[in-house]
Amino acid sequence: MPCGADSEGDGVEAARLTVQNTLIRVATDARLRRAAENRTMSHEIVRRYVAGESISSAMDVASWLEERGRRVSITHLVSEPHDLVRTEKRVKRIRKLVRRLSDAGLAHDGFADVSVRLSAFGAALGGQGRASARDHLRAGAGERPRPPARARPHR
Repeated sequence: MPCGADSEGDGVEAARLTVQNTLIRVATDARLRRAAENRTMSHEIVRRYVAGESISSAMDVASWLEERGRRVSITHLVSEPHDLVRTEKRVKRIRKLVRRLSDAGLAHDGFADVSVRLSAFGAALGGQGRASARDHLRAGAGERPRPPARARPHR
């Protein structure tokens, strides 16, 4: 579908991204997080949409939802990594989550979505970060990392 096309699916995706971006903002700002966790109304929203702070709690909620025939989307709500060391830790955590979903039989028929921002793979870290993100994505898709492109001589 061309960019800018209007359909119900686009509206749902836009709403999902808005909610995701809002939750990431709240999760990464200590002041907003405290306010959200301590307010009655926001507490109900957090309880309904945030499975917890660990992979185990996300797995428990995903299993509970799967037993009830519901689909699930899991997003790791953290700020962007500021260096390659943190990026590697994030990538390991995301891979662990995907592996656990698969081992528990929750990765079947599109049941579980794992939503990952490209910045979690280092895309926002500049040249080396973009290359690292590309390699992580290719590895996740079962591809081998490609060697860097070489400049071709002009003729």
